Amino acid sequence: MKNQKTKKIILFIIKNHFFLLLSSFIVMLLTTAIGIYMPIIVKDAIDINISMKDTLGLAKKAELFLVLLFILSILTYLSVYLTETFGQKFLFDLKRYIFSHILHCKMKIFDSNPVGKLIARIESDGESLREFFTSSVISIISDIVLCFGMILVLFKFSPLLTLLILPVIVIIFFFSFWFQRSVAPFWVILRKINSTLYGYYSDFIKGHDILRLFNKFSWAFHKINLSFNKKFINELRGELIDAIYYNSLQIFEAISISVVLWVGLAGNISSKVSIGTIILFATYIKQFFGPIKNLSSQFQIFQRAIASIERIDDVFNMETEEINESEDREKGIQFKDRIVFSQLSFKYPIHKDDEDTGINNIYALKDVNFEINKGEKVGIVGKTGSGKTTITALLLKFYDEYEGSIKVDDKELCDIGTYQIRSLIGAVFQDTFLFPDTILNNIILDSQLTENDVLKAIDILGLKAIFDRFPAGLQTVLKDDGSNISSGEKQIIAILRIYIRDPQIFIFDEATSSIDNNTETLIYDALKKILKDKTAIIIAHRLSTIDFCDKILCFHEGKLVESGTKQQLLLINGYFKKLYMNYKREEKFEEQNNFVYNERIIETQD
Repeated sequence: MKNQKTKKIILFIIKNHFFLLLSSFIVMLLTTAIGIYMPIIVKDAIDINISMKDTLGLAKKAELFLVLLFILSILTYLSVYLTETFGQKFLFDLKRYIFSHILHCKMKIFDSNPVGKLIARIESDGESLREFFTSSVISIISDIVLCFGMILVLFKFSPLLTLLILPVIVIIFFFSFWFQRSVAPFWVILRKINSTLYGYYSDFIKGHDILRLFNKFSWAFHKINLSFNKKFINELRGELIDAIYYNSLQIFEAISISVVLWVGLAGNISSKVSIGTIILFATYIKQFFGPIKNLSSQFQIFQRAIASIERIDDVFNMETEEINESEDREKGIQFKDRIVFSQLSFKYPIHKDDEDTGINNIYALKDVNFEINKGEKVGIVGKTGSGKTTITALLLKFYDEYEGSIKVDDKELCDIGTYQIRSLIGAVFQDTFLFPDTILNNIILDSQLTENDVLKAIDILGLKAIFDRFPAGLQTVLKDDGSNISSGEKQIIAILRIYIRDPQIFIFDEATSSIDNNTETLIYDALKKILKDKTAIIIAHRLSTIDFCDKILCFHEGKLVESGTKQQLLLINGYFKKLYMNYKREEKFEEQNNFVYNERIIETQD
């Protein structure tokens, strides 16, 4: 049933913090009761003490009023404290559940959902539910209790006046709800305009270098100004609508008080209604408008909460990976023989946005057959989009909807635990992500490894000179995604954090495609040490990376077109040789450019 998962989680969270919620309700009821009773004290003081010139009684009433006012202040503070405490605990638990579910989602979920959208489910929709289940729900109950409490009190003192003003109150109530519902689409439009405007701010500030390069500041200002104009017109219209609404309420309020004064005056002449009662009615009428405004404004909050529940439920309905880490740890796994891909075909899941475009409707891999023996170094080459990275993604169980067979030691991959296979394999990808933390913490990643383990690995791989460059060594703090270090240094950190875990199978996915030749040589030397007596899959952009490989697999348009050693493939005079010759021409071109550049530097120095 729709929204069932989210509802169960919400109810579970409320159950865990039920005492806080109940306490806030009790305090709210006490606060409301005092708020209803305090005007009655004023009425009695006017009708009894002042009319009879009872100064002692009037003083007691004043003392009682002050005491209740003091108690009301304390209860109001306590109500806010309890409500916000419950709200923050509710929000913390809800975010934790959503975040945990998102982290365990299958890879295809991240392919089809932008990161910003998933963050919005945690932050924006979580906040909407917090607002509704704390401030909104308690406010609604408080306002309803206040309205009915005041009506009962008014009926007790003057049924006639109550019946006269009740229709006006009902009209105001329905008018407020009609108004809020009518203007709701307008505020949706305004939020979209603001969202677009903030998007422009973000894009233009991030892309300021491109705007400078192409001298497009005027274009950026033009787009911003268009959104500003829309925002200005809609904001002005919104303020006018609000002014009309609140002025209308004041008119209704004035009419109600006028009716009470006119009828009350006539009643007072006949000694049916006291002056205190008239003042009580006038006070309550003014108090009525606050709850009515609040109740009508809760309509938007309620709509946002319903929409948030639906969006959050979409997250909880996303498929997750089944990972039983403790059980997989106990079973363990050793790579003993070989990995076999048999008649393997795979196409990426079709996203809703791509159904009509045909994107993802073609096979990324088609009828692929090969095997990797233990201790073998296998290079995979091919043009962009040929299916190289897909091979490793399937082996790491990022996707499981493939056709054919993938076996590790004669055991089907789908029968091996996700944690088991990933603990068996260490992977370094082309796009290395680093967290905004120290270099050390980016390497050990909250494991049992120590700084001494890392330093030992650095010495073994001959990388000490690289880490000596950093101002604080391993304690150097990286910025977001390691933006304060070079691509080569990022790759070295990524390689090191895999090496110290000593996996049985290594995957290097174009790990040297975007770094300089000197760093590539350093990484190449480190790889030879790392991969000694290890099984490795190396996806190569630069063909020099696979010179030491025992076997090369050549992919083209999702198919394995050639396989063999480097020498065998060059003798075939086929697809690999074309790639190799193109690579050599590019390499020669780079060397010539570097030579000319260096000659010019020497000439300049002379």
